[in-house]
Amino acid sequence: MKRMMTVLWMFFITLLTAQCQEGPSVSQMPGLISQKENSSAEIRCATSLKEMDGLYLRRRYAQKMDVLYVFLSNMTSTVVNQYQHRLSVKGQCCDFVFLISQLTVRDSDAYYCTWSKLDMEKAQMINYDSNGTMIIVKEKDPMEECHRRKNINQILFIISVSMAVLVITVFTCTFIWWCTGKRDTYKPARAHQRNQYIKYTKGTEYTNNFTDVPIKLPGYCDVI
Repeated sequence: MKRMMTVLWMFFITLLTAQCQEGPSVSQMPGLISQKENSSAEIRCATSLKEMDGLYLRRRYAQKMDVLYVFLSNMTSTVVNQYQHRLSVKGQCCDFVFLISQLTVRDSDAYYCTWSKLDMEKAQMINYDSNGTMIIVKEKDPMEECHRRKNINQILFIISVSMAVLVITVFTCTFIWWCTGKRDTYKPARAHQRNQYIKYTKGTEYTNNFTDVPIKLPGYCDVI
């Protein structure tokens, strides 16, 4: 943290000084980027100068280095090993966008662009530096990760309960339909013949519903 505060103070002092010295020929945006680990940061560098030969993306304080160099004549680029597969560049001369992905805390620093041009008369390179972009990468909050997992567990629990209720509801409806359906469609084999049951008592004459012939039996019996 103390190291980061020192880098921030140096960056702001340099930024104030550069604003007084830098002309409209080079520009860089944004001035400050604050991100969490594993996120990405985008830096844009542009210039109105003509016939530039190369473009550097550099770190200024915590770890001074040339992060990337673009050879403008054939648009080839070279990336330092620390940023291999994490740094990409798009655009054309003379407006480029650099994208740094999978950020770590160690990537926190001031990044600035340097446009270079070969002075044939003096036989030397002339460099034009931009103000720079301060990238601050913060560690992930353990409590935030805990809350995120808790929310995921709650969502999974709600989904599980909903699925269980749905299954029980479908099973209950199916069971009720099966029971009521069987009751409605079930008919005894001789239910339509119940009128054929004739009870005879002694001395009484009854009529058989099938033949309409009076029947009189002397005794007491049940005839089916």
